[in-house]
Amino acid sequence: MDTKDLEKRVESLEKEVKILKDVTFGSIEVPIGEYIAETRKMVEEGAEVSSAILEEKFGVSHGSAVGILDFLEGQGVLGPADEAGVRKALKKNIPS
Repeated sequence: MDTKDLEKRVESLEKEVKILKDVTFGSIEVPIGEYIAETRKMVEEGAEVSSAILEEKFGVSHGSAVGILDFLEGQGVLGPADEAGVRKALKKNIPS
Protein backbone atom coordinates (compact mmCIF):
# COMPACT_ATOMS: atom_id res chain seq x y z
CA MET A 1 0.00 0.00 0.00
CA ASP A 2 1.54 3.30 -1.02
CA THR A 3 1.28 6.68 0.71
CA LYS A 4 -1.64 7.84 -1.41
CA ASP A 5 -3.63 4.70 -0.57
CA LEU A 6 -2.86 5.14 3.12
CA GLU A 7 -3.97 8.77 3.04
CA LYS A 8 -7.26 7.75 1.41
CA ARG A 9 -7.77 5.02 4.03
CA VAL A 10 -7.06 7.46 6.89
CA GLU A 11 -9.52 9.95 5.40
CA SER A 12 -12.15 7.22 5.11
CA LEU A 13 -11.60 6.13 8.72
CA GLU A 14 -11.79 9.71 9.96
CA LYS A 15 -15.18 10.07 8.26
CA GLU A 16 -16.38 6.84 9.87
CA VAL A 17 -15.24 8.04 13.30
CA LYS A 18 -17.10 11.32 12.85
CA ILE A 19 -20.25 9.46 11.84
CA LEU A 20 -19.93 7.14 14.82
CA LYS A 21 -19.37 10.05 17.22
CA ASP A 22 -22.56 11.65 15.92
CA VAL A 23 -24.72 8.62 16.68
CA THR A 24 -27.17 9.40 19.46
CA PHE A 25 -30.47 8.00 20.63
CA GLY A 26 -32.56 10.75 22.14
CA SER A 27 -30.38 12.54 24.64
CA ILE A 28 -28.23 9.46 25.37
CA GLU A 29 -24.99 9.17 23.45
CA VAL A 30 -24.28 5.58 22.52
CA PRO A 31 -20.62 4.49 22.40
CA ILE A 32 -21.29 2.60 19.17
CA GLY A 33 -17.70 3.03 18.02
CA GLU A 34 -16.51 1.24 21.15
CA TYR A 35 -19.00 -1.56 20.53
CA ILE A 36 -17.80 -1.93 16.95
CA ALA A 37 -14.16 -2.03 18.09
CA GLU A 38 -14.93 -4.61 20.78
CA THR A 39 -16.92 -6.76 18.35
CA ARG A 40 -14.10 -6.61 15.82
CA LYS A 41 -11.67 -7.70 18.56
CA MET A 42 -13.94 -10.63 19.42
CA VAL A 43 -13.95 -11.69 15.77
CA GLU A 44 -10.17 -11.32 15.50
CA GLU A 45 -9.83 -13.59 18.53
CA GLY A 46 -11.90 -16.25 16.75
CA ALA A 47 -15.34 -15.74 18.26
CA GLU A 48 -18.46 -16.20 16.19
CA VAL A 49 -20.91 -13.35 16.75
CA SER A 50 -24.64 -12.87 16.47
CA SER A 51 -27.07 -10.10 17.32
CA ALA A 52 -28.16 -12.04 20.43
CA ILE A 53 -24.58 -12.20 21.70
CA LEU A 54 -24.09 -8.46 21.20
CA GLU A 55 -27.46 -7.61 22.75
CA GLU A 56 -26.45 -9.48 25.90
CA LYS A 57 -22.84 -8.27 25.98
CA PHE A 58 -23.52 -4.57 25.39
CA GLY A 59 -27.13 -4.24 26.54
CA VAL A 60 -28.18 -2.80 23.17
CA SER A 61 -31.35 -3.27 21.17
CA HIS A 62 -31.65 -5.91 18.46
CA GLY A 63 -31.56 -3.18 15.82
CA SER A 64 -28.34 -1.72 17.20
CA ALA A 65 -26.72 -5.16 17.38
CA VAL A 66 -27.67 -5.90 13.78
CA GLY A 67 -26.36 -2.48 12.77
CA ILE A 68 -22.96 -3.26 14.32
CA LEU A 69 -22.82 -6.60 12.52
CA ASP A 70 -23.94 -5.07 9.23
CA PHE A 71 -21.28 -2.38 9.55
CA LEU A 72 -18.55 -4.99 10.08
CA GLU A 73 -19.92 -7.07 7.21
CA GLY A 74 -19.71 -3.97 5.00
CA GLN A 75 -16.10 -3.52 6.08
CA GLY A 76 -15.30 -7.08 4.99
CA VAL A 77 -14.68 -8.32 8.54
CA LEU A 78 -17.72 -10.60 8.82
CA GLY A 79 -19.62 -12.77 6.42
CA PRO A 80 -23.41 -12.86 6.17
CA ALA A 81 -25.50 -14.50 8.87
CA ASP A 82 -26.09 -18.24 8.58
CA GLU A 83 -29.49 -19.84 9.25
CA ALA A 84 -28.87 -19.53 13.02
CA GLY A 85 -27.95 -15.85 12.73
CA VAL A 86 -24.25 -16.44 13.42
CA ARG A 87 -21.66 -14.56 11.39
CA LYS A 88 -18.14 -15.84 10.89
CA ALA A 89 -14.97 -13.90 10.25
CA LEU A 90 -13.77 -13.49 6.72
CA LYS A 91 -10.27 -14.89 7.27
CA LYS A 92 -8.66 -12.82 4.54
CA ASN A 93 -9.40 -9.60 6.46
CA ILE A 94 -8.32 -10.69 9.92
CA PRO A 95 -4.68 -10.02 10.78
CA SER A 96 -2.68 -13.14 11.53
